[in-house]
Amino acid sequence: MVAADGKKTERRPSVVHWWLLAFVWGLAEATLFFIVPDVLLTWIAARVARRTAVIASVFAALGAVAGAAILLWWMRHDAAGVVSAVLALPGIDGDLLADVRGDVAQGWFRALVVGAFSGVPYKLFAVQASETGLIASVFLFASFAARLPRFLLAALAADLLAARLRRWGRAGWVRPCWLIWWLGDAAGALKQAKSAYPLAVDKQHPWIGGELAFWRWRAGEAFDLPEWVAEPFARHILGEEASRALRLLRVRDPKVEAALERGD
Repeated sequence: MVAADGKKTERRPSVVHWWLLAFVWGLAEATLFFIVPDVLLTWIAARVARRTAVIASVFAALGAVAGAAILLWWMRHDAAGVVSAVLALPGIDGDLLADVRGDVAQGWFRALVVGAFSGVPYKLFAVQASETGLIASVFLFASFAARLPRFLLAALAADLLAARLRRWGRAGWVRPCWLIWWLGDAAGALKQAKSAYPLAVDKQHPWIGGELAFWRWRAGEAFDLPEWVAEPFARHILGEEASRALRLLRVRDPKVEAALERGD
């Protein structure tokens, strides 16, 4: 693209393009694509704008609902074919499908919400919704309510981390951190996370510290998690029961602390 002064300028995607891409990505991941929309949403948040990322998260959730509707329709016509296609995707096997079936039987909406934050592929819940006879409109509405918070959390966490890195004079780390994390370079991710982690600990920032601690944990490093980190990250790192105990400790109730020491 050439400007009025004759200089070449870079043509960047408009915000609408990002929103449409988020919708398509959400739809694809809800059917037979296996890379989560978080990859795109965190890039938009870190490199484009927070508002664009927030709206893109809504479009990604709408895309997920549209993808689930397609999967439900497909299940009505060829359930065996859908199950076979889903089981052929990376990271999905019969054991995982059976686990989702058991979770849905115990409470489908709770399973849908927990699955959104624990990395269980959303498409498996659509398969189970069809098999258990859930009303399609109810499931799709609940899906939007369950998927949107996860997308928003990913986008806002990336925006917050990028903003802090820029404030700390580490703006050049934003793109490398994103690439290292999503391309699976655990050693590179650990190196970047450990270099910024002391600053977050010094400030005791629950979200930045939690994000960097999460990176260290995903990279396989063993370390003591501070009790002040934000609960969503503690839940991922420690598990639900341990994070609940951590939350109780924050209350600083002597009776609660005495009960925990006794192992009650």
